[in-house]
Amino acid sequence: MPKQRKYTKAIGTFKWATNVTEYDVEGLPNPEKGIKALDPGFETIWNYEFLMPLVEKARKKFFKKVTNKLPQNDLIKINDGIRDYVKSSTKTSKSLDILKASILRAHDEDLLTRNYDFADSEVKQIIKPNYFENVGPLLSIDKSLLINPDSILKYQKLAIKYTKKVLYRFIKADHTIFNDIDDMIVYRGQGNVKYYKNDISKNFADTISIYTGIGMEGFPYFERQIINSFSINSRVAEAFMVRDKNNRRAFIKARFIDVMDNLFSSFIVSDLFEEGQYELLLIPGKEQLFIQEVINDERSAEFRVSAQIDLKVRY
Repeated sequence: MPKQRKYTKAIGTFKWATNVTEYDVEGLPNPEKGIKALDPGFETIWNYEFLMPLVEKARKKFFKKVTNKLPQNDLIKINDGIRDYVKSSTKTSKSLDILKASILRAHDEDLLTRNYDFADSEVKQIIKPNYFENVGPLLSIDKSLLINPDSILKYQKLAIKYTKKVLYRFIKADHTIFNDIDDMIVYRGQGNVKYYKNDISKNFADTISIYTGIGMEGFPYFERQIINSFSINSRVAEAFMVRDKNNRRAFIKARFIDVMDNLFSSFIVSDLFEEGQYELLLIPGKEQLFIQEVINDERSAEFRVSAQIDLKVRY
């Protein structure tokens, strides 16, 4: 496995360019702390000036629907959890824990591991149980504090409906490179800045460790966490995988149609996302997904996720 380069944010001369950073030369966003969003000025490259009016209309319709169908207290708790996740997906909070626990209650306590539980021994030799987020503390939360399961399911169903409708209209208006929503790709970036700093005993197996060099087409892909962030924009996803002087960068592509039913919320239906985030929040789905390594070089490791075992179709 090639070791990725540590890029620097220092301004200098790299390759053919001057007065730039190494990230600029590689076409990557420069690492920034805080919320990951599209660089100002990049919106027109993806024609988002045509997308956002559709988003604003969808948010109003979605808000009207969920306020009519969900108890106010349940909607407040859902929004509180989403707000905390948007601020930081790595920090815990009471509101986020309540949302996660409520999702488990609505979908099954084994939501995160149900496909893994049925995996064969060869898979379990590579992926250990501690790969997954520890749901024990979530399952111990007082049930009276949780969101009604029916509210979780209704919110998710409406979020899928309106997110799909907006993306369909955006694509059909010929504002993207995709011919149809079935062709649309979503992206996820992952960075692990502490991997080489940790003592080996403290390291956890990240995406690169697990899925690189497996040599098996159609190896099962498992989400590590209950809530996971994908983006409709590749550059936003890349912002998640770059860290200052980081050299553990993983980039995942998936067809939207393959993960659509796993969507819980999105920037299309919720105004809790910051401008330029373009994020989709997904939970683990019932259907098994499969992963294949595409590229692994000094820039990043790239993977493709699909609902089909045959991953020969390129995207």
